[in-house]
Amino acid sequence: MGRILRRPAAKTDLIGIYRHIAGESPERAAAYLRAIEEALRTLSDAPMIGTRRLERFPDVRMFPCRRHLQFE
Repeated sequence: MGRILRRPAAKTDLIGIYRHIAGESPERAAAYLRAIEEALRTLSDAPMIGTRRLERFPDVRMFPCRRHLQFE
């Protein structure tokens, strides 16, 4: 398994995502964060699976996870 580095802004985003969803359903919020963590593990194991979408930043890849995009 590759290394996952979570920047402070990413941690803040995850907390915000959880709080937003948990207002309706804490169980759904936890499941959503588990899906994000699973996508991060997938990316850490195979980082080149993301797609290149930014012409100005050809080394940046995007990987979708439900309604959010993860960038590497």
